[in-house]
Amino acid sequence: MSSLKHALTVLMFALSTQAFGDPTLIENVHGYTLTGDRLHAFSGLVFNSGKVVATGNAAALRRRFPRAQVIDGQDKTLLPGLIDAHGHVLGLGFTNTQIALFDTESLAQAQHRIQAYARANPDRAWLLGGGWNQVRWKLGRFPLQTELDAAIADRPVVLWRIDHHAEWLNTKALAAAGITKDTKDPVGGRIERNADGSPSGVLVDKAMALVNKVVPRPSNRNSVRP
Repeated sequence: MSSLKHALTVLMFALSTQAFGDPTLIENVHGYTLTGDRLHAFSGLVFNSGKVVATGNAAALRRRFPRAQVIDGQDKTLLPGLIDAHGHVLGLGFTNTQIALFDTESLAQAQHRIQAYARANPDRAWLLGGGWNQVRWKLGRFPLQTELDAAIADRPVVLWRIDHHAEWLNTKALAAAGITKDTKDPVGGRIERNADGSPSGVLVDKAMALVNKVVPRPSNRNSVRP
């Protein structure tokens, strides 16, 4: 992995510093890229003005681009940038119909937002959403179920953290999931707890499955979770 990182660093540096003028040849590499659906191997790569011009045999590329500046790849591996270009369209749709806490600056502001959503959606059996960040709120800790109860206590509420690695539950949601003081932490997850060992209201990583499995799923009748 260190060899790969070195080769990629060399390429990124060269691309960022060489914008105009003669092309640059990176040779002495084990390069791989895709041509259509076929894997293409090369020992040299030529770029100019921030764009790849050619790949192939390094010696042939030297003859083809005699004025090229040469970078020794030191027999490292060279790969194209791995770009994850995709969108969660269905998830975006759900997010736009649920409680959104992305821009909240404090716990109190989040509680107000949750209350407003609950008043506007009296028929929803579960209140869902997320985007909270206790660091932005300057809490110095995770939020508590009692603090969520203060906003809404008559229906279960499940709110994911901004990184989707934790969920904040009120008492109704904890009860619906059957999470108690005696519930053990699942492998790969953690139930945040009070000093007496009772759940404090936040589930981390794999522990989120304890409540997610009881949250009603979307139906054809209602395109958002009830």
